Amino acid sequence: MNNTHSFPTGAAPDVILHHVKGDLSIQGWSQSDVVMAADEAVADDQTGGGGALEIHCDGDCRLQVPFGASVHALVVSGDVRVGQVNGSLTLDEIKGDLQLKMVGMASLGEIKGDFAVYHADGDVSAKRIRGDAQAHIVSGAVSFENVDGNLRLQHTSGALVGNVGGDLLARHIQGDFHVENVGGDANVGNVEGSFAAANVGDDLA
Repeated sequence: MNNTHSFPTGAAPDVILHHVKGDLSIQGWSQSDVVMAADEAVADDQTGGGGALEIHCDGDCRLQVPFGASVHALVVSGDVRVGQVNGSLTLDEIKGDLQLKMVGMASLGEIKGDFAVYHADGDVSAKRIRGDAQAHIVSGAVSFENVDGNLRLQHTSGALVGNVGGDLLARHIQGDFHVENVGGDANVGNVEGSFAAANVGDDLA
């Protein structure tokens, strides 16, 4: 990534990534600028007029954004890593793996690889995760409609899960925990609210 561009966006900009055709890395920092490192990218900065910073990237893209930024990525063809972004995250389609660390609220569409979130201060939701999923230390609620692989939950403030194709492991859920279907084993403990599992394919412990 030889090309670096800096945009003076303010402390809480809206950043829209229309299509990233490689891997995407987003890291929060204390500056009021967005710094983009990418070999082939086009950016349109409308933040001065109350709009968003809009980015198209034909390869890998690395961003440093203010802690308070809100990010919306429509399509990413590779893996995604996001850290220390306190604004809202909206990720529509990720074709690789997704990892979130120390974020705020996250609304996810389809993740075609594995998904992991560590330390989220808001709700975390996803429509479809085709690989394994794990959520650790989420202050808000976790809501997953479909997880094709295994699911691991620890220290979340409640959880609502539709379908889990593999095994389920849940510990220290500080609220209600409801799951519709688990294809494999379900191992659940330390749920402070109500727990309900409509269907478990193998053992429930």
